Amino acid sequence: MGSINVNIGEEIHFDIVTHSPTTGNKSNADFLPTYKVFEENIDYAMLDGYFSLRSGQTGDYRAMVEASSTNGYGWNGLDGYGYGYGFEEGKFYNIIAEATVGGVTAQSVAMTIHIPLNSGLSSSTIDSITTDILGSLVDGSIDVETALKRILSVVSNDSVITGNDPRVLSFKDSAGTSTIVTHTVDGGGSGRTSAF
Repeated sequence: MGSINVNIGEEIHFDIVTHSPTTGNKSNADFLPTYKVFEENIDYAMLDGYFSLRSGQTGDYRAMVEASSTNGYGWNGLDGYGYGYGFEEGKFYNIIAEATVGGVTAQSVAMTIHIPLNSGLSSSTIDSITTDILGSLVDGSIDVETALKRILSVVSNDSVITGNDPRVLSFKDSAGTSTIVTHTVDGGGSGRTSAF
């Protein structure tokens, strides 16, 4: 059985069908089947609950779990349980169902889910984070975006050298229309200034 990708905050709907252990026909369970949710290699269920019998059906049970970051006990690695860890990005989860029919109890994997990285971030949130990063100051009044443009102009574009003493080295933007960085060196090579 493969896994399905589920985003943080999504509802996960899953079914099981119970059968008579003697005839193999669909049959209602002796009592409501249960499920447990396990995170990867952790042997303690982070969440459990009951299935509901679908109306007008025999042996067809449904359940729902919300894959939120606050749903479930989680695992803190120290004493086994820690409240509020819930579902996490980049993790896999198995939902194990258990049902008893005709006095015989059986378990099976009802579903395996995966929460991809950045699943809880909308494109507008990602855009906002990107804008915040690019606008962060890295040196005095120079923001990340300006610094990256200056570095790019120096390492990726042809420079123009003018004059003999002093010599001026000019670096343009990627379109070649605007000077981004100028570097001036006097004839003896000792006096250097840069302008942005």
